[in-house]
Amino acid sequence: MDLDSLRDDVNHLITAQEAYLREHGHYAECMADLRERFPELRYSGHVDVRGDKKGFMVTAWNDALAPGLSRCTCYGGPMAFEAGVQPWKVLTT
Repeated sequence: MDLDSLRDDVNHLITAQEAYLREHGHYAECMADLRERFPELRYSGHVDVRGDKKGFMVTAWNDALAPGLSRCTCYGGPMAFEAGVQPWKVLTT
């Protein structure tokens, strides 16, 4: 697994969050919500998902890539402004 795989994971999670929003009127609060609705959703590393009516945060990471770049995160909606980051931009750390 490499950083591109993590970016792909984040992009798939963003797509799932947007579909969840259209169906439920809010973003999925956790990964379990997305797994329940989209059982076919696959990812290559560790993932974290948070969401509410205002926005979402998705992160994918692989500790084996550390100490270099090993984490990709994206915020959508007002949650991005609360975190002080640009919305819809995949951040690599």
